[in-house]
Amino acid sequence: MSTQIQELSVTFVSLISDAQVEQLLSFEDGIAINEAIFRASAAVEDPAPDISHQILSGAPTKGDSPIVIVPDRILLPVPNQGVTLFKPAYLRYTDEPTANMGASSDRTPDEVLGVKIVSVRQGNAKHNIPTVPATIMLFEPATGFPLALMDATYLTAFRTAAGTAVAGKLAVEAMKRAQQQQISSNRRLLVFGSGLQAEAHIKAFIALNVGINFVCIVARRAEAGQELADTIRGWVETTYGSSRVCQIGYIVSSAQTDAVQRAVATADFIITATASPTPLFPARWLVPTQDEETSAMQSLPDAWPANSPQVVFIASVGSYLPDQRELDTGVVTQALDECASGSLETAAIITDSHNALTAGDFSLPLLEFKRRQRRTQAQDETKHNASKTSTAVAADVPPSTEPVTTTCTEACFPSIVGTLGQCLTSHRETLMSRVNNAKGDKRIVLFKSVGTAMQDMATAHAVYRRFKGYQ
Repeated sequence: MSTQIQELSVTFVSLISDAQVEQLLSFEDGIAINEAIFRASAAVEDPAPDISHQILSGAPTKGDSPIVIVPDRILLPVPNQGVTLFKPAYLRYTDEPTANMGASSDRTPDEVLGVKIVSVRQGNAKHNIPTVPATIMLFEPATGFPLALMDATYLTAFRTAAGTAVAGKLAVEAMKRAQQQQISSNRRLLVFGSGLQAEAHIKAFIALNVGINFVCIVARRAEAGQELADTIRGWVETTYGSSRVCQIGYIVSSAQTDAVQRAVATADFIITATASPTPLFPARWLVPTQDEETSAMQSLPDAWPANSPQVVFIASVGSYLPDQRELDTGVVTQALDECASGSLETAAIITDSHNALTAGDFSLPLLEFKRRQRRTQAQDETKHNASKTSTAVAADVPPSTEPVTTTCTEACFPSIVGTLGQCLTSHRETLMSRVNNAKGDKRIVLFKSVGTAMQDMATAHAVYRRFKGYQ
C-alpha cells in the first residue's frame, strides 16, 4: 500500500498556475476562507496552548480541535540578488462554506501541510517579470509526499486582500455602531499603489459589498493609475454587470497633492499597498483645518462626496521590514504620546499576527518615542544638576551616543486590541466598544498585515480542492 501511495504521489503532483488560481476562487470565496482560518487561529491563541510541544512530546491531541503551527520564517540572503524566504505551516481546521465549493460545515477537519517560497528580486523589473515571485508546495500530511506545486504570486496578493477585507468587515460593523446608521451606499475607498496588491485589495473590497461607490487610486505615474482603473472597471463589469456600480479614478501623487489630501480626509477606507520606505501622508491630513479642506475640495471630481466620515479604516499591507513604513507616526503612536490634535484618535489597532509588530510602522515610531524620552530625561538631569551647582542650563542637550534598543510588544501600543483572529472571536466586543467609546471627532481603526503562512496554506488548500474537483 505504501508503495502505491508513493507512486501516486510522485506521478500525480498537480501543477497549478497563477491563471488557474485566479479562475478557481472568487474574492467572496477568499474572504470566507481567510475568515475561517483566522477564527481557527484564535482557538489556538486563546488560551494559547503549546500545541507544538504537545505534538513533539507524543501526547495525543483532540481530533476535532484546531491546530495552527506556523514556525518562524527562514530568510536566506542571496548575494548580489536579493532574499528568498521559506514559510512553512501545518493546519488542522474546518473551513467555512464558500460560494461554489459545496463544502459542508460538519465535515471532517482538513489537514494542510505546505511551504511557501517567496523571493524578492528588484532586478526582475527590467525584464518585465514579477519582482516578488512565489511558489507554494503542498504535501500529503500522512505520507509527506507532494500533492501540488502552485504559482503563488497572484495567490499572495489574493489572500492578503481577502484578509484585509475580513478586517474591513469588522470595521464596518464598528462604523455602524459608532455612527448609529445603516451602511451607506456612498462609501469611498482610497488605495495607495497601482500594483498587484492594490488591484487585489480594490477587488476584495468591492466584493465585500459594503456600499463602496467610489474608488480612488493614488499612483506615482499616470499610466499606471489609468491602467489599473481600466482593469478594475472591466473586472466589475464582467463580474457583477450592472449590480455593482463604482466610479473609479486615479491621482498622480507627486503632481496632485491637494487631491490626495482631500481623498485622505474624506475616505472611509484607506489601503496602503506600496514599497514606500517612508510615510505616504501626514496624520493631520485625516482631519485638515478648514482652510486646507476648502483648498483640497477643489482638486477631485464633484462626484467624490465631500463629507468626512467619523470612523476611518486604514490598512497597511506594503511594509514588512523594521526600517520600512507607510504610516505616519501620528497614526499609530497616540497610545505612546500626547496626540497633537484632540480631534483625531486611534481607537483600535488590529494585527494579522504578532509578527506585524516587527514592521517599521510600529518599530520606528516606538524608536522615535524612546529617543524623545531619552532626550527629555537627559534635559531633566541637566536641570537638576544645574540647580545644585548654580550652573547655567544648556538650551539643548545632545542625546546619549548609546544606541536605543526597542522591542515591540502589544504592551507598547495600548490601542492594540489583538490579532484579527482574536477580534473575530473573543475580543470582538472589546473592539466595538473601543471604537464606540472613543472621544476623537475622527476615529481610526487600523489594521496592519505582514502576511502569514496560515493564510497561504488555507487558500492554497482551497485552490487544490477546487482544482481536483473535491466537494
